[in-house]
Amino acid sequence: MVLVAVVLAILLTATLPGFQRTAQRLRAEHAAFELAQLARLAHERAVAEGRETVWTWDAERLRVRIEAVPAREISPEADEAVRMESAPLPAGAVVTLARGSEEIACRCVRFFPEGTAEGASVTVSVGDHVYTVTVDAATGQARIAAGPPAS
Repeated sequence: MVLVAVVLAILLTATLPGFQRTAQRLRAEHAAFELAQLARLAHERAVAEGRETVWTWDAERLRVRIEAVPAREISPEADEAVRMESAPLPAGAVVTLARGSEEIACRCVRFFPEGTAEGASVTVSVGDHVYTVTVDAATGQARIAAGPPAS
């Protein structure tokens, strides 16, 4: 019985780093998927509501905020309903936004009522695992790819 316990302990010790890397990769994939879904939601809301919608990354709170640009005829109280915020991404997630090779200072992407958007690359990394969410300027669509943005 002791021999079996020792063998199991050795096997567990050998496989633990692999489990940790897999968990880290899954956290990075989940974060990228969530950011892409929120970009898709911002695109859909811009088209459906007929007004500009802004997807904004809050690095301090590790969250995304989506809000429609206020219409002149809507009161500020009624406009509260068009704002939403995501759940926080996992601790240790690093998110950067860029257009081309330049980082975006506002950390935001605008989606327009006609279905277009400001093109951007959102890079999510957790540990060694990197995923890129690319927002196409012409269609406003978001897609995910493993690895850093293509140069």
